[in-house]
Amino acid sequence: MNDIMICPICEERCKSDECDHKMAGHIFSAFVCKRVNRLFYVDHQILRMENLEIGQFYYTLIIDDLINRGYMGKEHPHYCLGSASQTNDSDVYIDVTKVSWYRGHFERVDRSLLNIYRICGENTFGLRNIIGMRCLLCTNDKEALARENSLLDFGYIARTDSRNDSEKYIISKEGWRRLDEMRRKDSDKTGFIAMAFREETNDIRDVLKESITKCGFKPIVIDEVEHNNQIVPEIERNVQRCRFLVMDCSVPNMGAYFEAGMAAGFGKEVIICCNEESFQDENSRPHFDVRQKSMIIWKNLDDLKNRLVKRILCTVEGAQIKEETDLNDMDSNNR
Repeated sequence: MNDIMICPICEERCKSDECDHKMAGHIFSAFVCKRVNRLFYVDHQILRMENLEIGQFYYTLIIDDLINRGYMGKEHPHYCLGSASQTNDSDVYIDVTKVSWYRGHFERVDRSLLNIYRICGENTFGLRNIIGMRCLLCTNDKEALARENSLLDFGYIARTDSRNDSEKYIISKEGWRRLDEMRRKDSDKTGFIAMAFREETNDIRDVLKESITKCGFKPIVIDEVEHNNQIVPEIERNVQRCRFLVMDCSVPNMGAYFEAGMAAGFGKEVIICCNEESFQDENSRPHFDVRQKSMIIWKNLDDLKNRLVKRILCTVEGAQIKEETDLNDMDSNNR
């Protein structure tokens, strides 16, 4: 590759005026691609990779990650080979060899549709160009044609009426229905935390958040949510959208009981935790009605984490430990 850095997303000259910079043995170039509408950095080891097929594969991972970070994210993604130290709060370093690779055919079709929507919206689009191939998570024409045909077979896209441009598409009615279905499914990938928020409970809060994250969900703590609403409607909105709720009643809190009751009323899974010492203390033990429910009686923070992760995995639909995907496990079509 020559010294003029071409954007790895659209293969146009989108290189930013931001200076190249070095960090932990990596040299990054900055790009502002109009198609994803944000600043990002790519390691020269990727941009100048001799193995073009692997390089193209990395580019598909980069655009997929960029699209799904959203346009309004404040962080500046740095894509590199291997790890690099974070320099400030606005930088995040992503090792592309560890970015999740979507294995299942149906999952790839869904992700392709989602990428097309986020790049093109309601506009017509082509799939035979570079940006189209990136959206389809493909690295060669054969793969792209197969994915294109799958989108047509599923009825997610439709050709435009133009007779002179048969390779232009729009998202079909069925495609919009599927996008709405995926949006609703994504909206409940959260676990709501109900507990007493005090300085002495911060360690418990951290363990609950870590355990929920480990099981593939985003932890929601109401005092960390940015909003302009009254607090009770905001709590109700987040509880209604969550997949499950975790309440720790080691320190008695009426608000936590209210939130847990609300979640139960919405038909959510409710997991109750309590420190063993508090459970045995007549002054702090959970209410009699709550004690009838199976709960996690934990001895220490490590015990809480291990047992909560196990309980989430066993009782919450869709919970799974996220494992990093090794590059060597790539689909054979992308080797």
